[in-house]
Amino acid sequence: MPSSEIDWPQQGRINLALILYPLAHLAVELYASMVSILWPLFMTRFGLTYGAIGLLTMIFRGSMTLPQLGFAAVGDRHGPRLLGIAGLVVMAVGMSLVGLAPSVAILAVVLALAPLG
Repeated sequence: MPSSEIDWPQQGRINLALILYPLAHLAVELYASMVSILWPLFMTRFGLTYGAIGLLTMIFRGSMTLPQLGFAAVGDRHGPRLLGIAGLVVMAVGMSLVGLAPSVAILAVVLALAPLG
């Protein structure tokens, strides 16, 4: 297609997605950073050792990183909008439940599921 036929965006017009997606990513990163702030609380609440905190951190970060390959396929199939909205909701709800975990086992499950957003 010749360059004269390309549908270029109008000057001064901002694509809303260029604002919302970085803000959504920021929200997810802030939720993920909350866990680091909560480790001392979990250590005293559940009597955790540094080794246990390391294991829970590995579960949390692994759950955040490993599924990314599958999410690419989901995004291709269902579109990035659905994936972005669902991801924010899952992360927000999951990280809100972290503080309500009554035991280390439940905390580990929530930390494994929350980053799937």
